[in-house]
Amino acid sequence: MRAYLKHKLNLSLLFTILLCTFSSNTFAFDAIIDGIYYYFLDGKAHVTCYAYNSKYNKTAYSGNVVIPETITYYGQTFNVKYIDDHAFIGCTGLTSVTIPNSVISIGSSAFDGCRSLTSVTIPESITTINSYTFTSCSALTSITIPESVKSIGEGAFRWSGITSVTIPESVTTIGENAFQDCSNLTSVKVESNAIMSRSLRPIFGPQVKTYIIGDNVKTIGAYAFQNYSALTSITIPESVTSIGESAFYCCTGLTSISIPNNVTDIGSRAFYNCQGLTSVTIGSNVTSIGKEAFYWCTSLTSLTIGNSVTSIGKDAFNCCYGLTSITFPESVASIGENAFYECSGLTSITCEALTPPVCGSGSFILVDRSSCTLYVPEISVDAYKNANEWKYFYNIIGVATGINDVRITDFEDSLYDLSGRKLSKPQRGINIIRNNDGTAKKVVVK
Repeated sequence: MRAYLKHKLNLSLLFTILLCTFSSNTFAFDAIIDGIYYYFLDGKAHVTCYAYNSKYNKTAYSGNVVIPETITYYGQTFNVKYIDDHAFIGCTGLTSVTIPNSVISIGSSAFDGCRSLTSVTIPESITTINSYTFTSCSALTSITIPESVKSIGEGAFRWSGITSVTIPESVTTIGENAFQDCSNLTSVKVESNAIMSRSLRPIFGPQVKTYIIGDNVKTIGAYAFQNYSALTSITIPESVTSIGESAFYCCTGLTSISIPNNVTDIGSRAFYNCQGLTSVTIGSNVTSIGKEAFYWCTSLTSLTIGNSVTSIGKDAFNCCYGLTSITFPESVASIGENAFYECSGLTSITCEALTPPVCGSGSFILVDRSSCTLYVPEISVDAYKNANEWKYFYNIIGVATGINDVRITDFEDSLYDLSGRKLSKPQRGINIIRNNDGTAKKVVVK
């Protein structure tokens, strides 16, 4: 009797296990209509999987799948509103899917592992792309994220084949690793101010070469592009007003940067160790250059400082060996400690300020001040000769000032900048006028 009961219990347990397995792997749907699996809840149709286990769901969908806006089942019409979690998971034969505007939600891992998926259109009705929705879709090379989307989940496109992507202004949150390990992703456009305030490498991975910042972005946040050695090109629009601390720290592949006129502040270490950077133009509204902003930019040869800069921070251009000349506009009032430490290539410095800017200790240490010529306003030569740090320059040369209203016809073909380039019109700073008798003189145009 005991053996019989034990045998009966074992059979009952086996039946229960088989039923649970069968249910978990098979009964994920209520109906199959035109090859699409659905279940119904609260009068709405959910696109779902054949089985919750990807092993059994692998062949559930293949080829081109078109999801309708409505379906009719036993005489009742249902709006198709949801694509459930794991709906197409592991469907390696799925090549494209059309999602109607009636769908308001695409679940987590909905297309996870659809390795042959090449085309999918996300409708304007979607506000959230959930975690791992398109992860491991290795054949998916392009995706358009509509303006309706506000949130992109963790790992949403990880390991996909995407080559470029635009993040619209509507997106306010992106989860970690959303585009990580997308080895072909080389170009990203960010139109969202909220996303540009974050560090981008944990989102998009280290391989991106080109970033385009949208025209509505106001802030490039702290550490936004930190350690992006692959980054070779960046376009900063006029809308940007602030560049945060360490924003481009160690972007060794960057070769040039133009900081637009609306930027007022360049944060500390903003371009620290950008060793490939050769040219920097600082816009006309920047008032301060933070400490160590361009520290160790060893290849920097061309530097234009905007005429609103009042302060240059400590170590701002430390070890910029490639610089040969600098012009400080008359707005500059202070230059921080070691600001141009070991800028050993400098041969010419022009300072337009009538009052010598206050310099911190060692501002120009290891600059060869016996051979580097300092050009200053003619009436301020004595002031510079007695000012801290400036007085250590051997050659301080006064330049005539006072041109207030210069007409092009006054010079015709005889106007040049300090590098000898012919100018079509006077430019702010020092200009060279070559007279008809062969003589020349330097003037400061305010």
